[in-house]
Amino acid sequence: MTYERRLDKLGQDFAELKRMVRQLMTHAPLGHSSVSEGALRILSDEGLIVGEPGSESGSARVYGLVFVDGLVDIVGNLRVLGDGTITAGNVVIEGDLIRVGDDIEIDAATNQIRVADMLIDPSDGGQVTFPGGATVSGGSTGGVELRQGDYSAIVTSGGVSVGREGRAVSVTEAGIQMLGAPTGNPGPEYPAGVYYRDPFGFVSVASGAE
Repeated sequence: MTYERRLDKLGQDFAELKRMVRQLMTHAPLGHSSVSEGALRILSDEGLIVGEPGSESGSARVYGLVFVDGLVDIVGNLRVLGDGTITAGNVVIEGDLIRVGDDIEIDAATNQIRVADMLIDPSDGGQVTFPGGATVSGGSTGGVELRQGDYSAIVTSGGVSVGREGRAVSVTEAGIQMLGAPTGNPGPEYPAGVYYRDPFGFVSVASGAE
């Protein structure tokens, strides 16, 4: 009698063991698991797979820091929500601003690019401002304007003009014009309106006065 009970108990234990092994073999152990100490290491070539290929199922959420020693490949889009900042070496992307070191700054809000003390502004035809105050712009003339203080050089499809305030030399297909040249009286042999070089080497216009 005792021997039979032992065999029956052994059979029950074996059936329970089979049930436990079957449950262990078919169970997904990571479904509701957590790692509170130590680390979870994945050494397979397949790595960690979240979701199904070609679908939008599955997600990964990290509260804290992610350290990557190696290469990160992103196939698709990357969105940084909120006021997040992306830092890659000396390149910092923060909101509408991209900074490269201390000398290069790209502002998407104003569409301006700063390189050290030089400013590139694409508005109103585009303009580059150099550290010394000189500017190169593509203003309303349809060409290129170079300015430094009161001096300017303007190149358009119709000609070239170089001058200072009200004085300029203009070269076009029709000829050469001098605007705002000072007047003088070099002598009676110079009729009014004739250009001549004064004793200082500057060009003046004869007034024709006796």
